[in-house]
Amino acid sequence: MRRSILFLLPALFLFCIANAQPQAVDGFVSLVKGEKKSAMIEVPYSEDVVRKAFEDHMAKNGVKAEKYKDFQVYRGVKLHDFDAEVHDLYVKIDRKSRRDKNQSTVHLVVGRPSENMGLRSAEYSHKMEESKNFLAAMVPNIEAQNLEKDIRGQQEVVQKAEKKLKSLQDDQREYEDKIREYQQRLEKNRVDQEAQLAEISRQKSIQVAMEARRKPM
Repeated sequence: MRRSILFLLPALFLFCIANAQPQAVDGFVSLVKGEKKSAMIEVPYSEDVVRKAFEDHMAKNGVKAEKYKDFQVYRGVKLHDFDAEVHDLYVKIDRKSRRDKNQSTVHLVVGRPSENMGLRSAEYSHKMEESKNFLAAMVPNIEAQNLEKDIRGQQEVVQKAEKKLKSLQDDQREYEDKIREYQQRLEKNRVDQEAQLAEISRQKSIQVAMEARRKPM
């Protein structure tokens, strides 16, 4: 029994990992005269991170996004390295809800080059499995983009901390300069007091000598 449990643990671990990864599924999205069937995936990252990941990935392949309503459109794209065709990709990225700013839903509709998407029926499925695989393959890129965002954020935190330290060090130098100045003033004040005491003693001696010269009346 114990040996069986030990054999089951690795399989359970792999199952948990697989299910922890975002999975692309069939969905629907409104695009040109009604809903169209789409590949859909939910990822635990903000819209900006996901959008930048798509833009950077496409830019590496020489493709720049066009804007169509709420969609990014990438034209002449291969869905994988061995794809013999090119496609027009309609990508829509939405925040999952107002509360979940770090949860995004991505819809992908794949069209033929220059296809009139308005003529496509809601149930028509084109390159659906390839589309879902494409979205799943984008997850590491999105994760990397989010990591870079976090790194930039941490760099800003470090820069602010370093700036504050420099300000504190500048204040220290200013305070030390003032301390030296006050120490010099204090030393001058001590010398002046000693000189003043000597002057008082001298003047008192003069006063005593004057008083000694009084004649009895």
